This record gives sequence, structure tokens and C-alpha cells, in this order.
Amino acid sequence: MEDFWRIRATDTAWKGVLHLASPRRYSRGEVIIRAGEMVDSLFYLESGEVRMIRTSMEGSEKILMYIEEGTLFGETPFFTGQPILSTFVCSRPAVIWRFSRHSVYADLLPNHPEIVSSLLHTFAAKVSTLSNQSASLGLQNVAERLCTFLYVTSGESISGAHGAELKLSMKMRDIANLLGVHRTTLYKAIRDLEKEGVLENFTRDSVRIADVTRFLEMVHK
Repeated sequence: MEDFWRIRATDTAWKGVLHLASPRRYSRGEVIIRAGEMVDSLFYLESGEVRMIRTSMEGSEKILMYIEEGTLFGETPFFTGQPILSTFVCSRPAVIWRFSRHSVYADLLPNHPEIVSSLLHTFAAKVSTLSNQSASLGLQNVAERLCTFLYVTSGESISGAHGAELKLSMKMRDIANLLGVHRTTLYKAIRDLEKEGVLENFTRDSVRIADVTRFLEMVHK
């Protein structure tokens, strides 16, 4: 199943060109790129995690996606030359490498065809992720979205007739934000799934999939 909330690395091309970039350590909660800025560098996440956020005029925030280690970000505003509309914030302490505009055009693109291929893959992965997110919001109800999120979080490893325990690494407010609902709506969906016997023992740290068959039906509905 394709992801609808995170971008994961699938190649190691960028590790071979880090000598052309400069590293920096970021703390949890630190802003890397702020909405409205011009972006003159490409950013490679060596370790940690970054979330991409869009903020409305009223101040409400929507998490668009999570960037996982080994992944490039900031490429869209870099190539379009337009101010970025989203903010990138560290959700975990991170080491990020920054490629200047000069190094990208003078060395990376002309001399490293594997980087061009990786860039195209990054663009495609992000378009796919946002498309899947849009489809999930439009076609699935909250309970189905939650089950899909839990299934993807598990690494698609939930199967069989017996129950499965799943650890949660995200806060409930972030899960609700990602699924495009208010926390009270998410809690209602959780209670409904518990009443139906699909889930049980849902806490801020873990959840048990009680009825795997019904759970998977909701994921693939």
C-alpha cells in the first residue's frame, strides 16, 4: 500500500555527494524553512525527522507530510523560484546537509546523473503521497482513514486471525491533524471502533488490533 503521509528514502545517491554540501544539526521544534521565504538551497535529511506544515490565515495548521531520513526536501521552491508556502520543522533532532544553488547547477546536475534520477523520483514520490492523501480524505471515512494510518504505520505487517499490538510514536493531536479531523472526531472514531470490536486498549502509546479481519477490510475498502 502506498503511503499518504510520509516520504521515505529509496536510494543512496545523495550520500555520495555530501562533500558538496554543508551540514548542520537542528533541535526538535526548530524551523528549517519558514513559509514565505525564498529557498536557495536543497536540503538532505541525513538523520532525524522533519514535518511539512501549511498554516492558514487564521493560524490553524495542517501537517502535509513527514520527511524521513535519507530524503531530500525543499526542491520545489528551489526550482520554481517562488516563495515557499509551507514550513519545515524538525519533529526529532536532525542532521541536515545543505546544497547551495551554485553547487547544484555547477556540479550536481552536470556531473552526477544519478542525482537527476533521484530528484525525479523525489518529485514523483511527493506527488503520489499528496494524491493518496487527497484520495483518502475524499473517499474514506474517519474510521477507515485511521485504520489505514495504523496499517501503514505497522509496515503493513498486520495479518492472521489473532490480534496484534501496535506501538504509536505520534501524539494524538498530530494523528488527528494528519487525518484532517479534530481530535474529538478522532476520539469518537476510536470509541466506535472499540465498540465494534475492531480495536481495543487504545492509548497514547499503543493500540491492539482485536479483529484483524475486520480491520483489514476497512483498510482495503
